[in-house]
This record gives sequence, C-alpha cells and structure tokens, in this order.
Amino acid sequence: MKEKINVRKVYLKILSLLTIPFFVAGCAKKSECDIKDNHVHKYIANTEKGRIVTYLNSEELDHIKYDNNYPFSPCIHYNWTNDTIEVTQDDLEFYKLKGELFVGTDNLDYLNNLKNENKDYIKYHYDYSKRRVVTTSTGKITQTYPIMQRHEGYTDDHNHEGLDGKVKLYHYQYYGYKIEKQDGKYVKIKSPLVDDINEIIDEYPYFSLLCFEIEPKEYEFDKDVVSSIRIEDINSDNYIPQK
Repeated sequence: MKEKINVRKVYLKILSLLTIPFFVAGCAKKSECDIKDNHVHKYIANTEKGRIVTYLNSEELDHIKYDNNYPFSPCIHYNWTNDTIEVTQDDLEFYKLKGELFVGTDNLDYLNNLKNENKDYIKYHYDYSKRRVVTTSTGKITQTYPIMQRHEGYTDDHNHEGLDGKVKLYHYQYYGYKIEKQDGKYVKIKSPLVDDINEIIDEYPYFSLLCFEIEPKEYEFDKDVVSSIRIEDINSDNYIPQK
C-alpha cells in the first residue's frame, strides 16, 4: 500500500510562497470594466517565488484562489489588470475550465524557483527494543517489573539508534495539464509525473500553484553502512517494491 504524504505539512510549507496570505470576508470588489464583448483579463500574482501571470474570466479586482480539496490550503491573490484578450463564447468555456491554471512558458521564473526549493530528502528506518521498568499499584500492593518496549519508525537522523538498513527517498515529481475538446466539451487532462517540467511543458502547457507530488520509495542497504547513505548513493538496485 502506498504511503500518503502529510498534506497538512506540505500545504503549510507552501504558505511561504505567498507574500501576503490573508483571508477576507464578504463579496469581492469588481472592476468598472465597460467592455461589452466577450473578453478575459490579465491577472498578476506576486509571490516570493516569482510573478505568476494568467488570464481569467473574472472582473474581481482581487481574485482569491483556494483549493477546496485540501485542508489548510494556501490562497493566492490574483490582481486585476485592464489588459484584455477578446474571446468567443466557445473560448469562454475554455477559460472557465482552465480557471487559475497558468501557462508554464509565461511563468518560468516561478516554476524554476519552485523546483529549486523542492529538494529530495531521505529518512532512515529504525526498529529496536529497549528494556524499561514498569510500576503498578493495586490497593496496598505495589509491583515493579521489567518489560521490553519496541521503538519503530522513520527519522531524519542518520545516527539514530536501531537503524535496520531501510531508507525512504522522498522524491518530488511534477505535472501539468492540457485542455482538449472531446465530444463537444472541453476536458482537462493531467500529465504523467516527471522529474523535469521541461519534459512536459510543450504537450501539457498549463500548471497550478502546487504542480508537484511527493512519492516515497523504500530502499534497503546493509545496516552496517546505512548511516553513511546519502541521496546520491540510492539507485534502483536497492529498490524494494511497495506491497
């Protein structure tokens, strides 16, 4: 069974991408745009990882995006501009589906900075038992006796007690989207996961703020040398398939 990454931890980390993350109540203020024809506006979001530019079917001066699929989701503030693109009614359906996805080639600084921050990491598995003394009392009778307590889990500490040779590599992979028309309707298609965004950016040109996943894989080494293992030492010969 595949391990699930702690979504709360990941999202709290991503909060640092935003320059001013805050929540507002009430209705968003609208622009006074008087263009009658179908159009979309250019929106800009300024983040610590670079500027994000996209076009939205919106007139909100401060367009706020939350991801309702996850708890503790970050928000991002897209600021309205009067730059527009004239579109057809069919195009509007495309932009409604696209939502806040942005074109990767227009936002390379953001994507590159995001990738540079996402560093793979490893955790070491430990499994050992240790004797401890337990004291119990029943009425006037007090008993003291030893028990063996098991300690098992994963740690960042390569010098932790009881390392058994297993390590997990937490590897960042990236995805994008393409939007196609099928049976008269636009559909959004997610790309395969890749190590390098450049592998998919032409075929899957649209990206989200959180365009990565972390899939842990377990590897096994001799327990006598595992404390010296680093990311660069891991290869497929040591891979243990997930059950």
